[in-house]
Amino acid sequence: MVSWQKWDDALGRIEKFTLTVMLSVMILLAFIQIILRNVFSSGIAWGDPLVRYLVLWVGFIGASLATREGKHITIEVFSRWFSDHGNRYLKVIPHLVSAFICGLLTFAGWTFVQNEAQM
Repeated sequence: MVSWQKWDDALGRIEKFTLTVMLSVMILLAFIQIILRNVFSSGIAWGDPLVRYLVLWVGFIGASLATREGKHITIEVFSRWFSDHGNRYLKVIPHLVSAFICGLLTFAGWTFVQNEAQM
């Protein structure tokens, strides 16, 4: 169990680092695009598609981190009605809904990437 916790912690650190790098690149690239367009009347041709892809990946990785750390949006109305044992089973529902939505977003992201590749 300890080795799995080490792997999980390492994966969490990798996700945080990746998220930080992607967000920094996204902000820097958008800033450079604004300066190039307004000052020099030009821009980077691949800048806008890259920012779109980074937004997609930042959303996926951010949702993964929020779920991992238990900081996802929750509604705790029902938890007051159940005992601690019942609350354990009740917590499965948001995880299943999150997994379903992640599946839908993965499909939508794949379709988006396919459409962009055809362009």
